[in-house]
Amino acid sequence: MGSNRASGATRSGIPSSLGQWCCCYSVQNERRSQNSEHSYQQQETGADVIRHQPILTSGEMTNGPTLLFDGKMKKLKSLMKRKPPIQELKVGIFSRSAECEYQWLKTSLGSGPFHKTVLIVRSCPITNNGFQQFLDDVSWCDFGILYHTKNRGRINVTDVRDSLYNVELEHLSEKLDKKNVIVVIDDVTDNSEEEKNRILGAQPKLRRLAQEVFFFSTEEKKEQDK
Repeated sequence: MGSNRASGATRSGIPSSLGQWCCCYSVQNERRSQNSEHSYQQQETGADVIRHQPILTSGEMTNGPTLLFDGKMKKLKSLMKRKPPIQELKVGIFSRSAECEYQWLKTSLGSGPFHKTVLIVRSCPITNNGFQQFLDDVSWCDFGILYHTKNRGRINVTDVRDSLYNVELEHLSEKLDKKNVIVVIDDVTDNSEEEKNRILGAQPKLRRLAQEVFFFSTEEKKEQDK
């Protein structure tokens, strides 16, 4: 992002940067060939996003248990409980993925529906050699979002072989409390309830350490960008 404010929206009110998710396929293809993660390098102009953006269209639930995109955003907002004297929340997005992959999420959190709920959103990269920075980032925020994309190849957040976030998820839940931690699993190809339940069953810490797990498909993000 070029500034500290998210900007731009489609005619439906959804931020236009939602479409930026596609820019990262080339990033991930390059990253898969590397053995280490990108280093912690946060800059004032790119790390934080401040709210007060155009209002998103209100989401509605489907007839079944699966929410539409806007419905998921509405539910996410409802989970962000403010505790006095905190008036607005400092939100950290923690991930091993490139920031451009979750730019759509940062922009959404900086938009109208989260007005008076989210003060600021910060990218909090997780790397193999940056654990102290991770600890500092957790101490900074009031609400933590652990982000993972299937574009990395697998959904291996925790509890399975080569899990990426075992320690990080446990620390987020311990320091922020489970009710202030959610997990976002992005770019899923199978968005069915059966597949979600399979993943949650195979990775039980997702339910035990986070208040909620949100699944987003590439297709639903494409629909929001039209």
